[in-house]
Amino acid sequence: MPKIRHSISILLFVLLSPLAAIGQTGLPIYDRLTQQRTVFPLERVYVHTDAEDYLQGDRIWLKAYLMDEVDHTPVDSTLYVYAELFDRNGDLARRVKLLRRQGAFYGYLDIPEDFLSGEAYLRAYTRFMAAAPETAFTKRIAVGRERIREAAPASSDGDLTVRRRPHGFQLKDRSKELRYLLALRGGDIYYLGGIGKGRSVSIPDDVLPDGPLDFLVVDRKGTVLSQEAVSLDRGAERCPVPLELDRQRYRGGETVTLQVDTTALHVGELLDLSVSVTCRPLIARHLPASISGYVLGQTLGFDYAGALKGAVRVPGRREATATLSGTVRTELLGRPVKDARIGLVSPETGMLDMQMSDPGGRFRFDGLDYPAGTRYLLKSTDRQGKDRYRLELDEESFPAFSVPRNPYATALDDTLQVVYADDDSPFGTLALESAGVTTTTDGPPPTGFNRQADYAVTLRQIESRGYANLYELLLEVPGVFIREGKAYIRAAVSIKADVPAALAVDGTILEGEYDLDFIRMPDVARVDIFKTGKTVLWGPRGGGGVISITTKAGNLDTELLHAGETVHQTACPLGYQRASDFSSATAYRNKRTVYWNPLLVSDTVSFTLGDVPGTYLIVLEGVTSDGRLVHEERSFEVYP
Repeated sequence: MPKIRHSISILLFVLLSPLAAIGQTGLPIYDRLTQQRTVFPLERVYVHTDAEDYLQGDRIWLKAYLMDEVDHTPVDSTLYVYAELFDRNGDLARRVKLLRRQGAFYGYLDIPEDFLSGEAYLRAYTRFMAAAPETAFTKRIAVGRERIREAAPASSDGDLTVRRRPHGFQLKDRSKELRYLLALRGGDIYYLGGIGKGRSVSIPDDVLPDGPLDFLVVDRKGTVLSQEAVSLDRGAERCPVPLELDRQRYRGGETVTLQVDTTALHVGELLDLSVSVTCRPLIARHLPASISGYVLGQTLGFDYAGALKGAVRVPGRREATATLSGTVRTELLGRPVKDARIGLVSPETGMLDMQMSDPGGRFRFDGLDYPAGTRYLLKSTDRQGKDRYRLELDEESFPAFSVPRNPYATALDDTLQVVYADDDSPFGTLALESAGVTTTTDGPPPTGFNRQADYAVTLRQIESRGYANLYELLLEVPGVFIREGKAYIRAAVSIKADVPAALAVDGTILEGEYDLDFIRMPDVARVDIFKTGKTVLWGPRGGGGVISITTKAGNLDTELLHAGETVHQTACPLGYQRASDFSSATAYRNKRTVYWNPLLVSDTVSFTLGDVPGTYLIVLEGVTSDGRLVHEERSFEVYP
């Protein structure tokens, strides 16, 4: 079906109706929705994960597809996609920034060892979408062996009823008053007419586009009285890409060859595909999510009520580059300083830049597109080079997340039901909800007080993840963030984390200001995080939490860590995730996933099976350059 953005069927009498009272000129109900649509972040993100269920400590491999909401064509105007993992209570566990590589966003999220069992949530969005959090992609996954029960989807209590007919939709509003019916897709109006007074309205399919639709009933003032969401999928937006296996039955250790049939592509049409092969260690399992089901079946969350009232929401910025910004202020009164010199140096990258503050004291450095953990040093001076000012850096803000009241109806895939196999299953051990991460024996064993830590990063984890510095390590610890070169820990007694965490090295808590950059990662054996309650072990200096560093030698000279009277300010903004290959990251390889490829560049795929028997599921996801969606599945059996 051709991509039509404004195919409007409007009853003529509406132009002369009291509905025009909503605005001053033209047809205001149309004008206001059109105005909002031009600035609303009509980007749609879909995330393909290597599996749908995991255990604590697993790695979630993922690829994000960023598309235009209406025609599904890839969006290349932004450089980054953000992916986040939340537990069942809505608490953030992991966050990564994915750089567009080879035209695609892909990476991973590591599930903490102490992650709560049950349902979990993945969220993905761009900076442009962050101004409207309801547009973010949200998907439920299962973590641990706890069964997730189904819940009935939320039911509508409005006056509008929508029934599907063979070639269209029939709608009826129970109101005895004359009202107005709109059919919309992401802010575009495809039908506008009268309803109410017991009348039924039939809208034929050829008036409507494929995808998620919203039917709205509004009164003369433009107030939304009822709203129903439906989806229309006639197959034109899908691209069939059949999968063919060389065999249907295999033995452990054998090689599987998969052929991707691309004969359905149009001339010049290109494919962007990802593929996962996962063993299903479940007795009963929900079907995997699909890019076509999400894009064609989930509404984007357009704020129709606000738009009809004239409240146009301003979106965020399209992030074509990473930035670091802030304000130069006087030391005593905190007034903005004009024409101050701000120098920026990055020791890791060799970057050097200088900016002058504007009349409001503001400055901004662009082009900071470097991996997570990259450290920047900033210095502000007057025209004579004297240090008389202080820098106030902008903190990166992210949209809030709360668990939906009925997550089964609002998050992707409303049929989740996970039942694990018996305890003799070869797919991992039972993951207890209260399991800790301080009992590992790699590196030096934990001391008496380190056994009380709330979170630990061991030598094995440090070496496998390849941290460049302590800032990068701490940015991956749940509840820890870096601000102005200092580490803060969010805890129950200090939820805003106003007090920086104390630093202890080899069991000795340090006084004064210290520079973490003097601690080399090859010297670090483990890092322990003490949050609320247990910081009493450290005395009054542990009120903001404690970061305890154990070195391999166990006797680091702490005098080397003293920062002195430095005139620099350290910043470690959220950088992008370094690339990691599934085949080489064996330490975090989910044993249920035997193959993951986020960038399929050939129509032939080969992979070697392990020794685990069972039913294996192949899932192929993707989108074409013409905006057609791809979702294919194929299963096969593996025997001992």
